[in-house]
Amino acid sequence: MNRTFLSRVKTLCAAGALGALLLFAVGSENAAAQFQGNTAQNAPAMGGFTGPATAPNTVAQAKKMWDDTPVVLRGNIVNSLGGEYYTFRDQSGEIMVEIDHDVWWGVQVDPKDTVEIYGEVEKDFGEAVKIDVKRLIKR
Repeated sequence: MNRTFLSRVKTLCAAGALGALLLFAVGSENAAAQFQGNTAQNAPAMGGFTGPATAPNTVAQAKKMWDDTPVVLRGNIVNSLGGEYYTFRDQSGEIMVEIDHDVWWGVQVDPKDTVEIYGEVEKDFGEAVKIDVKRLIKR
């Protein structure tokens, strides 16, 4: 290929990249202006489901579920078993829960506080059923 052709291709690529950059900048300014104009009264709805939620499971139900089944439990963390393990209690019984340090997100609870935990049933052969907690909310 000759040098003139390659030079023109490079120029066209550079011009295309510059044009795309300018379009992005103008679009970003437009979006920023629109965002700044939003107030609580004229902000668009964020979307999501507004219907009824599934009722939380009970500890008794969770103990009968398959391994890796997602559960939601509402009750109290009544004591620490050491490390990331705790005893969780609701009206139907108690179960061990594993709550990694990063799940707490600075939330502090005591046995009187009601919490909602989202997690998965863990059934390991020869061991008691436990819940691997993925999310914890203080209610």
